[in-house]
Amino acid sequence: SSLSSMIKNMSEVFRTPDKQSLSDMCRDVFAKYCADCPRANECKKAKEREEDIVDSIAARIMKSGRSAKKTDVLRFGCLKKDDIVKEINERTAKLIRESANRDKTHIFAFDYSAAAKIIADTVAKSETAYAVDKAATGSLFAAFENSGIICENLVVCGERKKYIIATGREILRSGASAQEIRTLCSAVCGGSFTLPTYSLDGTNASMTLERTRAFEVEYAGRQSAKKGEKVCGDAFGVTESREDFFYGFICDGMGSGPLAGATAGLCKPFLTQMLSFGNKKSTTLEMLNMFISNKNTECFSTVDLLEIDLLEGKACFVKSGASASYIVRRGDVFKIASGTVPLGILSEVNAEITEFSLCEGDVIVMCSDGACTDTEMGEEECEMRLAEFLEHEWHLDACKLAEKLLSEVNYRGKRADDVSICVYKIKKAK
Repeated sequence: SSLSSMIKNMSEVFRTPDKQSLSDMCRDVFAKYCADCPRANECKKAKEREEDIVDSIAARIMKSGRSAKKTDVLRFGCLKKDDIVKEINERTAKLIRESANRDKTHIFAFDYSAAAKIIADTVAKSETAYAVDKAATGSLFAAFENSGIICENLVVCGERKKYIIATGREILRSGASAQEIRTLCSAVCGGSFTLPTYSLDGTNASMTLERTRAFEVEYAGRQSAKKGEKVCGDAFGVTESREDFFYGFICDGMGSGPLAGATAGLCKPFLTQMLSFGNKKSTTLEMLNMFISNKNTECFSTVDLLEIDLLEGKACFVKSGASASYIVRRGDVFKIASGTVPLGILSEVNAEITEFSLCEGDVIVMCSDGACTDTEMGEEECEMRLAEFLEHEWHLDACKLAEKLLSEVNYRGKRADDVSICVYKIKKAK
């Protein structure tokens, strides 16, 4: 983190033109407008004052990055101050752009910052993953004693994904069945647990249970390229983390064809790798945004990201320039939309997060904008038809629903873009 700060400060220096270049530029501008000025001879007598003004303008641009003001030359009595200031500002902007294009040290600053976040997040996660839950430990120890399960040591640890570890010589002699022990642990600690596993070390035994998933996801995705294109400019995928989070996403490269497909195709493995190893959504999107914005082509990508907590039954959408998604609950259709821009356009990630709780039987549908981009119908009418379709067909399994929805989109009119459709059906874990 400190290296990032240091490199960022260096980058700000490198991305600003040096004072000599700015001073020379200001002198050129003065010379240009002074050549045919009726007060030129009078100005020559005040050459030192002109040098003072040039140095003052250059110094202030170096310090604040701001351009010249009319007051810089007002006290010099210049008749062409408006034209001079305007040209100095235009040339300054050009010099700054050239310096910024030459210097890429800000990328290293961001990389170090992102690495610091990943390391800090990992340390924090390690500290909470096995933190002892004293209240749950005391309650479960008492419940075990009341049920005749004798253990010498017992600990319940972990904030979200809990682990139960009990040790003692008498633990294998309990009259409680494995199913009864699991039910007891679930009742006291909350959530669902695996059946206990046992290990024996001499005369001492240990029993371990861990929290298991409450939900599972049935998933299907389908896509087709824009008419006349051989390559689809969208990419979609799913992944799961070791912390029992499920992720689904659609990346839509701006435009269509190979360039859009290449940009979306680069996003897919990036999201898959970062999220599957447990990195935060915010850090992942920040790094992807920096990556896209510094490619040598100006092709951006929307990202529509779905995160599902398989333990807690909670979910959220993270949308960066993505089109609307839909949640179908017992036949009722809910639209989730955002007003953000794609990744790569701005230096900071522009995303909206929508959180919600899951119910068994929920159907979540994500689409790229091609699903509602039609040359004959407006976006609002397309979305209405899509919602009506889901209202009647939501009960189909994920594969059939994705296939039928794609056929509906392709059939109804003249689609003007690539289309990708992903369907997620939420079920109670077996």
